[in-house]
Amino acid sequence: MRFGGVRMGGIFNRLFRRRSLDDDVREEIETHIAMQADLYRRSGMSPDEALRAARRQFGNVTAVRERLHDFYGFGWVETFIRDLRYAVRGLVRSPAVSLAAALTAAIGVGAVAGMFGVLQTLLLAPPPHVEAPDRVFRLHELFPNVSGGPEPAEPLTGTSYPFYERLVDDADSLASVAAYAQTDLAAGAGPDAGMTRAVMVSAGFWRTLGVRPALGRLLLDAEAHPATGARVVVLGHGFWQRRFDGRPDVLGETLLLKGRPYEIVGVAPRGFRGVELSDVDLWLPLFAREDGSGRAVRWHTFGTMYALTLVGRLRPGATLARTEAQLTGIQRTFLEDTVHPLLPPDPGRLERYRQARVLLGPVTGGLGSNLRPIAEARVTAWLFGVAVVLVAIACLNTAGLLLLRAMRRRREFAVRLALGIGRGRLARQLLTESLVLALLGGAAAFAVLTLSRAWLQRTILPAMAWEPATLVSPGVLAVAAGATLVTALAAGLSPLWHVGRHALPAVQGRILDVPGPRPRLQGVLLAAQAALSVMLLVGAGLFLRSLHNAATLDIGLDRDDVLSIRVDFTGAGRSPDEVARFFESALRRVSALPGVTRATLAQSIPLQTIRALPIGLPGSDGPLTGPDGGVPFVNLVTPGFFETTGMRLREGRGFVESDRGQGQVVVVNETLARSAWPNRSPIGECVVRRFGDERCMAVVGVVADARRFSLVEEPHPYFYAPLPPGDTGPRALLVRTAPGLPRLDPALRAELLALDPALPYVRIETLGEALNPQMRPWRLGASLFTVFGSLAVLLAMIGLWSSVSYAVSQRRHEFAVRLAVGATPTGLVRLVLNDGLRTALIACAAGLLIASATTHLIRGLLFDVSPRDPAVFAAVATAVLAVATLAGLWPALRASRVNPAQALRAE
Repeated sequence: MRFGGVRMGGIFNRLFRRRSLDDDVREEIETHIAMQADLYRRSGMSPDEALRAARRQFGNVTAVRERLHDFYGFGWVETFIRDLRYAVRGLVRSPAVSLAAALTAAIGVGAVAGMFGVLQTLLLAPPPHVEAPDRVFRLHELFPNVSGGPEPAEPLTGTSYPFYERLVDDADSLASVAAYAQTDLAAGAGPDAGMTRAVMVSAGFWRTLGVRPALGRLLLDAEAHPATGARVVVLGHGFWQRRFDGRPDVLGETLLLKGRPYEIVGVAPRGFRGVELSDVDLWLPLFAREDGSGRAVRWHTFGTMYALTLVGRLRPGATLARTEAQLTGIQRTFLEDTVHPLLPPDPGRLERYRQARVLLGPVTGGLGSNLRPIAEARVTAWLFGVAVVLVAIACLNTAGLLLLRAMRRRREFAVRLALGIGRGRLARQLLTESLVLALLGGAAAFAVLTLSRAWLQRTILPAMAWEPATLVSPGVLAVAAGATLVTALAAGLSPLWHVGRHALPAVQGRILDVPGPRPRLQGVLLAAQAALSVMLLVGAGLFLRSLHNAATLDIGLDRDDVLSIRVDFTGAGRSPDEVARFFESALRRVSALPGVTRATLAQSIPLQTIRALPIGLPGSDGPLTGPDGGVPFVNLVTPGFFETTGMRLREGRGFVESDRGQGQVVVVNETLARSAWPNRSPIGECVVRRFGDERCMAVVGVVADARRFSLVEEPHPYFYAPLPPGDTGPRALLVRTAPGLPRLDPALRAELLALDPALPYVRIETLGEALNPQMRPWRLGASLFTVFGSLAVLLAMIGLWSSVSYAVSQRRHEFAVRLAVGATPTGLVRLVLNDGLRTALIACAAGLLIASATTHLIRGLLFDVSPRDPAVFAAVATAVLAVATLAGLWPALRASRVNPAQALRAE
């Protein structure tokens, strides 16, 4: 077998028979020298003179032997193997430096590979199990702003079922189109009930995505229509494993959902989550949306109910632009023919419909409904950039460590160069050493990444079922390999520079035995990595301030000690009167539990649910409206609601038990009071309902504004009215617990089950947990920025400590002389610390300047904090200088303990 004109057998023979090749080369050299010596003897020289002259003429035997090895053997491979063996021996001789450099490389490579794996899942990789994902798109409707206002138009994913049907009939550019909606459903009843994440799908959903079941079958088209669907369910793979232990005989069994039995017909493939990021427990037909509600299913006939998300697959040969144009034409016709006649006449709305568009966006889960990355994806993208900076810090740190090692090996380099080793050969040796260190770091990074995968996934998107190979995919491995190679090359440059600058003086004997000063490059490397560390710490500080501001923001409610208790009686066979009596009894029993300080009932749960009701002033024509033109929100509550939720009364009183039967009093919030009765007290004023009973409702109190859904929102008019005992509307139980106590969920759930053992799932959560999705980007940024920033500071601290330690060892003679002539140990400590702090000050100033120039880019990810917050910048500067002091303190103390007599005698 030949490769490149060389017999492979001969190559392997030469590689693995090195001793035989050495013997052949040595014999050939000796023969050549002997022949030349014989010629000199014949010319009259003595045998000894002839042999010396022949050797002088032949030249450097070692260099000739290397060239002959390259000629006869596979020279570069042999050279690499020798370099590799030498590199390993050298690293073993200095384990501390080797271990520090390998761990440094591991930190950088692991960080960048891990964050790339997450970013790939959120924004780059298609959803699992979707066939030909480049042909599948999510449909977005764009309604431009034609009123001349400053608000830009944003694409929306929500659409109506009639529009989906229109696309099925008319959109020939799409091979198939499907609709879906996400919801939370209670599964089971009694103690075994639990909350599940469900997705309801239309006909063609599985065909559009090209998904095949792991077990059984998927939903049929005839089962998916919202008016005539069947009670069948496909289990998510994870739910199947958790709830049914992965039993293959689960098909045909029933699962109680919303109080109704659903037949299990199949199991979705492992990791399949549709085109969203959240894990899915159940796949149901759209029929399940209203199943068990006790009212006719009509939502699917309304063209104005935007409750569905559409996905479509392009027909072969169809282009994206042509498809968008066709879908836009269908959309405009649908809006003008179907939606516009149902609404009051509005020329602006009709013009808005005529300019509407349909956009096709990728089905990447990290893109939101507005075709922009979700907050977690944007933070992750920044964290990937942070990880790249961490790789740069790791490269600088490794380069600094290897530079110190090269400075200690100057004598070795000088001897090797004097013996005839070329500089290129020495450079290859140094690069091989840095490559070995980087490879060790890459292997350690892979191990760390595997061990920390669960924490990283749980931190970024806890609701997502991550695939085991997400963070070790081929793309991640490629990024890790690239980062390892870059680290090796970057780390090897500093020793090469040092050899190039100082090898010739070493050969000439000028620095063969005398220690030299710390090179300027070492200081540059230290300052650069410290400056980058400062930049990362500033980012961590800004996210920590944002998280603190969001967590301590006064939202007008007590978010931590108030529990909301919801029970979904849909399909449970309870009449509205029975449900109302259950909640009244539950209120009395729960109020008597130890640890419960107050309890109340409400139709809407603060931060979770809301409803609006038009009200106005007597004699006025229209309803009261807020700054955005919307009508006030309303909540029907029982006495004690404001005390339970922590809402503060500004004026007047709350509700008493006698108010529940009359229903003629209200409490308004500050925004409604200011807009309806500016510059005067609203107590005793009257409001009336519009489009209904217009009896006067007297204002008896004013309550402080409270957040409705979001941490960032404008105040809106809100009023509260007593909840009549016989009201049959929805309601929830709110419970205030004593501060500092453990959660009372088990006791509360047991008390409610004692009232009704067949109760559907009881959902208990604090009011603040509704804000967790909004808090997650700040938690994510604060946690990972802090981790990366801390690692960067640790690397900088190691680099500074190594540099100062080396400088102390090199200046041992100087310190002995200083002590001998009267210097104090304290003065030596100050001298050494000043050297390290000088570098730290320069790095800190540079890092703060870089941060000041770049932090405005993350302004949109911060909450109530300036990107150039002085407190954060000052805290980071203080922390970095403190770390630099600690890093230099131990070497400084060593310098102060030098024994002058011993040091001078050693010199």
